[in-house]
Order: sequence, then C-alpha cells, then structure tokens
Amino acid sequence: MRVEGAEAVKGMKHAAIVFAAIVLCWGLGCERLVVDDSNLTLSIGSAEVLRAPVPISPKNGRVISSSEQVTLRWLGVPTVRRYAVQVSEDSVFSTIAFVATVDTTFARTPGLPERAYFWRVRTVNAFEAGGAWSEVWFFIRRSFV
Repeated sequence: MRVEGAEAVKGMKHAAIVFAAIVLCWGLGCERLVVDDSNLTLSIGSAEVLRAPVPISPKNGRVISSSEQVTLRWLGVPTVRRYAVQVSEDSVFSTIAFVATVDTTFARTPGLPERAYFWRVRTVNAFEAGGAWSEVWFFIRRSFV
C-alpha cells in the first residue's frame, strides 16, 4: 500500500508528534501520554513539571494565640485542583502533627498544643502523585494572658 499527498504528510506529522512526545515524556518522567490521531494533538500529564505552591499565611514566624484556629493559606498553581498539606513539630517533618489533602488553597488545622510548628504544601495531580514541596514556613502557638 502506498500513501501519497495529504495522507503521507499527515502520517509524517503523526510520526513526528509521537516521537517528540515519547522523548519529552521520557525526559519529564510523565505518567500519561495521549496522542489524538484525528487532530494530531498530544497531552502529557506530569506532577514533576508543576511549580510548588507559595505559602502566604500565617506569615513565616508568626506567633498565634492558642485560642485561635490556624488556617494555612497558599497561592494556588494554575490547573491544579488538589493539594497535600503537612504540619510538623520539626523542620525535617519526622514528627507529623497534621496532614490533609484539600481541594482548596487553604487548610484549617485542629487545635494544636502550644509549641513551634513547621508547615509545607504541594500539588497533587489526578494520579495522586505529588509535586514539589513549597518552601517550609513556621508558626508558634502560645497562650496570651
């Protein structure tokens, strides 16, 4: 069978797109590769190419009354709908005090005892893979008399 004209060009474009997509996907470590034959388009999904969220509050180092609820807030990442949040008693996150996966750009912590806490957030894609962690921020819970 011989393919000529527009069909040959379409076949070459398709092969070039598939080859480029495989190389790109391999380099990024993506989880998903979809090539649409009818439109010669491709979709690559990867948590690794997403930037980390940016913490915005509570401000780094803020002292918060132990009678207040702590709400962690961050700048969202476009096209991301889920985030994983961790609060720890140490800066290397070996002692986790709170963890949550949320569909918002904030998380409310339960009542935490008085002490210093470190927190971070990252994106979570549709395949439950996590992206890069944000910068680590800390806050201090203390009672005011």
